[in-house]
Amino acid sequence: MLQVRNALQNQLGFSEPADALHETDLSGEIAAFRKLIREEKYFFHPLEDRVHVSLDRKKMDHELVNMNTLAITNKDKYGQEIRRANSYVTVKLQPVFVTKEEREKFCKIENKTKDEIETEILSVLLVSLERVDDGMAEQYREYYHTNVKRKRKQIYIDFYYEVLSATDEAVAMQMNVDEQN
Repeated sequence: MLQVRNALQNQLGFSEPADALHETDLSGEIAAFRKLIREEKYFFHPLEDRVHVSLDRKKMDHELVNMNTLAITNKDKYGQEIRRANSYVTVKLQPVFVTKEEREKFCKIENKTKDEIETEILSVLLVSLERVDDGMAEQYREYYHTNVKRKRKQIYIDFYYEVLSATDEAVAMQMNVDEQN
């Protein structure tokens, strides 16, 4: 059978010269990688939280270890939307970040659309402020509707930082009051 196979390969021009098969020696790269692993002491305290870095020393995103769970969640969410709509749909999925730098760039308020900034202001910041100081939250909400809504993106961004600052100050004051009591 082997002779028939070799004869067929020769006729079709598939035969390979004996020196065509070779193995690349990766022992140097493997040793260097093992050295990096030992230097980082990854296996000395495996359950300890640590900042993971890539081979070029970029800080890795802290949620990267949960990538499998996130991928399954995204897949299920996409599948549910397709079954619900019975056609192609655009679904906003949670992104996976490899480096910390990628997450910071994505989360930066300046890189978001006006609608996303508006959602952030109304759903997150004003709700947080409402829990601490309801009167101040109402003032900011009125200011938003009269002076910010339907304006330029930069006005949204400035208002976002103003509400964020007010929320931080209100929370700090509330913590001081709680500590004194």
